[in-house]
Amino acid sequence: MEELRLNNEFESLLNDKECVIKNIRDKIILYNCKQIYPEDHIEIKKANINNKYDVLDVHRDEKKLVIEADIETAIIYAAVLYKKAYDPMDESKRKYICNYAEKNKFDEVICSIRLWFSDDIYSIGIEDIKKISILNNNENIDVKFGGKYIVKNVSKISGYIVFYNYCEQLRNIKLFYEKIKANFKSDIEFHKIAKVYIL
Repeated sequence: MEELRLNNEFESLLNDKECVIKNIRDKIILYNCKQIYPEDHIEIKKANINNKYDVLDVHRDEKKLVIEADIETAIIYAAVLYKKAYDPMDESKRKYICNYAEKNKFDEVICSIRLWFSDDIYSIGIEDIKKISILNNNENIDVKFGGKYIVKNVSKISGYIVFYNYCEQLRNIKLFYEKIKANFKSDIEFHKIAKVYIL
């Protein structure tokens, strides 16, 4: 009965036809049907503590415990990890950014960023821990989020491409967070979800 409830929660939250949800012995795994299981997947299993569940991010033989939490929080974190691994990027916009960056037309890149994203997503020239920040570092670029470097001291071409990619990721997780809030009574703060998704 609990397994059915979990499956339904994941299906309604993710709404992804490519998401495979399997119950195997004492755990539930999530992976994309285009991937080879069990190479990469998200795993939820009952912890040794009453009413707690472990959420693991699995890559080949490496298992990383992301959180031990109540079932609702575990579902949310597992869904965020799944989206982190499998959310598609807008390839047409990415190619557009790459094209301008490779031609050193960084003003065009910035104009595109401003056009495509609201100003609560990015910061240019000033670090804002709640936004994807692009910072000049002499002739190179740093990109940061949440006080941490995404990339440090990379070429302008690479830096601007990374900046675009992570702006898109932050927008995606903001939209998904709204869906979480609509479906769950959880009090998980956005910055915690965003760090799991982005960093």
